[in-house]
Amino acid sequence: MPTKKGKKDQASTCSVCDEIIVEVSGKQVGDEAIFCEGICSNWLHRRCAGLSKKAFDLACKSTTSFLCPHCKLERQSKDISTLKSLVDKLAGEIDTLKVSLEAKGSQDTVHATDELSENINQSSHVKSYARAVTSNIPLGARYRYWSAQA
Repeated sequence: MPTKKGKKDQASTCSVCDEIIVEVSGKQVGDEAIFCEGICSNWLHRRCAGLSKKAFDLACKSTTSFLCPHCKLERQSKDISTLKSLVDKLAGEIDTLKVSLEAKGSQDTVHATDELSENINQSSHVKSYARAVTSNIPLGARYRYWSAQA
């Protein structure tokens, strides 16, 4: 029987290979399968989802929602957009502070604000997060996602 949440009492097909996963009787047909609890809400064969047997077993026992590569990319794309917005907001706040401090004539403070702005632009935290977000996705899945976006 397929694992994780999802409708098990009707025929389902793998969203990658289009082969039947579940018969109407509720008995599994073919390979192991898992339900994506993301936007697509589709069933995928373990191998079509890119999961090893060990990763599949861990995902089935986990209380964390399983996301297929497409839904994981969608979620990470939103996270990256949020981070970019936050960086832009911080840059705007720094610019506002610079103008305010320049008006007060404090050049030392303006110089310190310039250094702070440069540090935010080169923030290793944002870069590390972006690398961490994308490193969990197989290269082929990233290519298919970004090719589909073009």
